[in-house]
Amino acid sequence: MDTNKYVMNVVTSGGSKDIYSPEGRNRYTIEEFLRPFEATAYLCLMRYLPPFHVGGTHRISPEELEGKAQVYRDLILTLRDAERIDFPYIQKT
Repeated sequence: MDTNKYVMNVVTSGGSKDIYSPEGRNRYTIEEFLRPFEATAYLCLMRYLPPFHVGGTHRISPEELEGKAQVYRDLILTLRDAERIDFPYIQKT
């Protein structure tokens, strides 16, 4: 799909990443819960980026929160400023 329109979900959850897995309490990954957003992006001819998820928020330390905020800030600035976006990198953050 050749488009310059992008969409990305940014979500927080009380549960950690392992809770959002086929073996976890919620039985589905964050990506699976967000599948309707991906379908909508496709329908609107937008490129769907992997979600930015911060889990375990009810137990996160101020230092961890600051670290996640910095990663998110860097991601947003990269999306805004980059000539070419490294999508595999985004998927790993």
